[in-house]
Amino acid sequence: MQEKKPLAISELSQYYFYNCEKLIRLISDKGNSNKDNGRSNKDKGNSNKLKYKNNGEIKNYKMAIKKRGLDFELKVINELIKKGKDVINCNDDIMIHDLKNAKNDQIFYQMKFDVPDEFYDEMKMDNIKLGAFVPDFIEVKERDHGKKEIIIYDAKASKSTHTSHQFQVASYALLLEFIVKKISGLSISNTGGIFLPSSQSNTPFQLEKFRLDFFLPEVKKFFRNKLPEIINAKTSTWHYNSRCRTCDFVNVCRKDAIGSISMIPYLSLVKAEDLKTFISDRKSGNDDVDIEDVVEVIKELDIRSDNFSSSEKDVNRRIKHIVKYDKRLKSSSPYLKAKETNQAQV
Repeated sequence: MQEKKPLAISELSQYYFYNCEKLIRLISDKGNSNKDNGRSNKDKGNSNKLKYKNNGEIKNYKMAIKKRGLDFELKVINELIKKGKDVINCNDDIMIHDLKNAKNDQIFYQMKFDVPDEFYDEMKMDNIKLGAFVPDFIEVKERDHGKKEIIIYDAKASKSTHTSHQFQVASYALLLEFIVKKISGLSISNTGGIFLPSSQSNTPFQLEKFRLDFFLPEVKKFFRNKLPEIINAKTSTWHYNSRCRTCDFVNVCRKDAIGSISMIPYLSLVKAEDLKTFISDRKSGNDDVDIEDVVEVIKELDIRSDNFSSSEKDVNRRIKHIVKYDKRLKSSSPYLKAKETNQAQV
């Protein structure tokens, strides 16, 4: 049996950006061809054709994003040094015990930690392993009676803070809690932060702080319940939509979306769930709802019929609103393009 690659916290945090169970499966099964990654039965026959590779355009885009992130981290470091902060670029010689001996306001850049066994025992994670984690910045603050507190920051070259960013910092805090509790006089701050690019000319970044205790319950729930359930489930919930453009697996899911309701342009996740629920109630069996099911239902809809109750008319109007398009846009309609190319449109 092929051993799975440990999961990275930075990758798992993307779940809270894309809101996609299939993403977790794809991350978990990356390089393991024995899994179907949550595809429906009709997609499994094409599994050999679907490789975990993006085209050149996607690769260049991801490389540009990575470079932008590294450039921003460098700007943060230079600005912190400019402000008189003692920033230590960590290497293998810098260990967690060095934090206890650190001076007030010292900042450690990219200190590497291994996930302690106590974390797996506490979360009851038997068949899932996490890779070593590397917080971008750890700041040391002296407190009363000689005690010290560490504050975790992450740098994101993003316009604003997202839940996925906060989840990542909170995950680091949870993991570090198992490590620092063995060290007398050292604790984790209840505050975390995200460095973001600043629109002001006098500084390259702004620091947005947030309370970790608001996120730690969700983080614990994710590792204890959500993550094992998603990985061990036979199938996973997913919907190909416009947000998927920046995902590493966009080409995989674009192919998997053929014949599904994801081919309906501008169909949000919420509306997709509404549509699936409505159609599932009308069909027998446990098969996934596909585009042909939608066509059959729409053919039956007639909101002008006197045979419908008022509630049924409301439902029918909602369905038609979800899949409506402007007939005047004959040449540029994304609905017509989806039909002509047999590809999902985002």
